[in-house]
Amino acid sequence: MDFKFDDIGMQPKVKEAFKELAEQIPEGGNKAANVPTVSAPDASASISAEYTQAEIQAIATLANANKAAINALISALVSAGLMEGA
Repeated sequence: MDFKFDDIGMQPKVKEAFKELAEQIPEGGNKAANVPTVSAPDASASISAEYTQAEIQAIATLANANKAAINALISALVSAGLMEGA
């Protein structure tokens, strides 16, 4: 893949490193699949001095939604060939 940038004054090793990196980028630029945003409400909005069961459940729901979003992001990156799977 050809990149246009001013390489005047760049050290030869730096130019070589950029060239090697550019060769690793696939033509057409693979894109990862769309990943949905986390839709769980912000748990900190209603936390009182002493936690209630509902507040703890809201925190757990948000943590679970974050985990699902992170896993979806990782899966999309692996599917697009931008990251190796675990």
